Order: sequence, then structure tokens, then C-alpha cells
Amino acid sequence: MIHRIRERGSERPTVPEWTRKFSYPGWTNAFHLLPTNNRLYGTETLFGDWNSQVLLLLKDCGPTGELKLGITDPHETNPWRHAQRELGDKGGCRTNEGLVEFASILPGGKLYGSATANMLYNEEGWSRALKGFKSEPLQGFLQRVLQWVFQNC
Repeated sequence: MIHRIRERGSERPTVPEWTRKFSYPGWTNAFHLLPTNNRLYGTETLFGDWNSQVLLLLKDCGPTGELKLGITDPHETNPWRHAQRELGDKGGCRTNEGLVEFASILPGGKLYGSATANMLYNEEGWSRALKGFKSEPLQGFLQRVLQWVFQNC
């Protein structure tokens, strides 16, 4: 049985424990930095409707260093979130703004996720090659996450 968490009028499934435990060299599992987080995707703060028929899946969520900065920022209340220009974020804003424009033509709710799920690449920079992305066991993990998402949308 899948447990669902209610947040702001929509239900989302409880993140499975196996996603929290996974690790891979050169990458950081967001749950290792934020163990009490209940969202699979930081971008659910932009489009987080798990009951929708639309999954918007983009490349990756951002570098590990950005999440670490958010965690240590005393003014940040939600470090596992989508980048927002009005909050002073330096990277990822153009992607999210373009996605909002594109998504506005699609009716109904949407779920916005990352192809790298909760895994963050350790190399700094916002637009980069993700070394090891197509390697095992990372690829197997990411495929398993995507299958789980499809089963729970």
C-alpha cells in the first residue's frame, strides 16, 4: 500500500526508503543532506501535482553546492525548492521561467521533476556534463525512480 501525504490540496506518495539510501561516487543524494525532506523532487515547489496527467522531466536539479548553501542560509526556509529569481537565486531561474511559459499551454495540473531524481551532481556550475550519468548503478537507480513515479502519478 502506498501512503500519500497531503500538502496544499494535493496528495503525493511517501518517498520510498530505497531512494533515501542510494549513493553514487561524484553525486550527492539530497536526502543525505535533508533526511526529513518528504519530496522526491525539489521542483515540486513549482509544479507538484502528483494527481496530474503531465510529468515535466528536465535534466537535473542543480549542483550539490547550491543545496548546501540553502541549508546553511539562516534566511532560507525551504532549501529543496525550485530556483527563483525573486529570492536571489543565481542559477536555474531561466529554465524554470521558460518552463512556466511552456507549461501554461498545457491544461490541468503538472508534476515537475528531474531526470536525476534526488541525486545532485557534485561538480559546480549550472549547465554541465553529468559525468557518470549513463553508468551503472546510477542509471538503474534513476530508471527505478522513474518507474516508481509513473506508478504513483
